[in-house]
Amino acid sequence: AAAWDAEVVVVTRDTLGTLNHTGLTVDHLRTCGLDPVLVIGVDTGNHLNRRELVRLTGCPLVGTIPRGSIETAELDPTWIGT
Repeated sequence: AAAWDAEVVVVTRDTLGTLNHTGLTVDHLRTCGLDPVLVIGVDTGNHLNRRELVRLTGCPLVGTIPRGSIETAELDPTWIGT
């Protein structure tokens, strides 16, 4: 990603265990000099984990994809335009 000047998107879920896994992933990416953004790839409506993901990682949440409904994915239009 760094060689291509590409943005790194971490696609995660909002269920049990995601805080640790996503935090470790983001930490490793940052040690490589990358600054990722988050997309909830399996959004089950767990708003607490969603808030905690942003708080603990410091990454912006740029989108969500509801479980089983990719057609209703929501992505931040300002992020898409960058």
